[in-house]
Amino acid sequence: MTLRLSDYVVAGEIINRRRNATHGWLALRGQDHPLLVQLTGDPSPDLVGKRFRFEIPDDRPSANPPAAPLDFDTIASQQIGPTGEMSVVQTDGHTRISLEWFSQNGRVLVEVIDPEFEWVEDDEEDAQREKEAKATEEQALGEDSEDSETPLNLGLEGLPSDDEDDPYGLFPPELDQELAGEVDADLPSEATAEPRDWSDVIPGIDPETKQMYEEWDEVTYGTKDVPLSEIFDPPIKLYTAEQLEWLDEPTVSAALKELLKRLALLGVALNICEHYTPQQTYRYLTQEILPEYGVHPRLPQIGWVQHYDTSEDCTECQARFDREWAEQHPDEPPAEDDGDV
Repeated sequence: MTLRLSDYVVAGEIINRRRNATHGWLALRGQDHPLLVQLTGDPSPDLVGKRFRFEIPDDRPSANPPAAPLDFDTIASQQIGPTGEMSVVQTDGHTRISLEWFSQNGRVLVEVIDPEFEWVEDDEEDAQREKEAKATEEQALGEDSEDSETPLNLGLEGLPSDDEDDPYGLFPPELDQELAGEVDADLPSEATAEPRDWSDVIPGIDPETKQMYEEWDEVTYGTKDVPLSEIFDPPIKLYTAEQLEWLDEPTVSAALKELLKRLALLGVALNICEHYTPQQTYRYLTQEILPEYGVHPRLPQIGWVQHYDTSEDCTECQARFDREWAEQHPDEPPAEDDGDV
């Protein structure tokens, strides 16, 4: 089933400045916060390496008013997964934007006709924002592979800011007072085997908030994780390393996209560095990630995303990180390899 957002989108921005990564945001009619788009893969060739913004004028009536209101609670606010067909066609003064991707919500389709449109050339301010956003994301991925849906601050008007304590209204108003008086002394450490009992941590906590916290604990502690290699329903065909050697690149690319689609439905995202080929990426997923890691079966409903990144296994990326570290910390000796695997 396709999630069609065309009649709800009023503005947006799509960016593809690096191979294997397409991201941006879409403002939806009636929603306070935009939909964040953080996709794996490239758009269609006409958009590779480009960035554009668009907006539908407020006084323009919708060509096809929605027959029924959309249940925004079921739409992941951070859309992850592989790109589909994404293009901008401009002819005779008319612009048509077509965006397709595959996320926690399955296939998503957006088509916008004749918006106010501009191609964007990155200036120094844009470049600095991109650099800060990338550094924040890399730091978050390095600290924990399971990240909440709180978005990065891209410095764009209308986007939630990291300075907001609760940009999505996830917490009850009285939570700060409850936590200040009860929580700090009772919170378990990361090494604690059993999740906390929130009825003891916050006496009188309402059932809905208690259930939400318990589900977050299940994700954090992995108490209900299912191995990724066993969770696909229906099962997905996976190529062995030997079979992979005999496949051509289009076949491998198609198999990789199908695997990324299925992972996105589970709330699992993969960042592919610019050095990895489809074959390397497929091998990384099937030999390193699927056999070793699990996922909470309700991760998309909980609203979290579980991230993996090929740069952690990429020698070129690691060499770049080491160079940047040395440049930023010239007085500190490099970390020594202790030989542990």
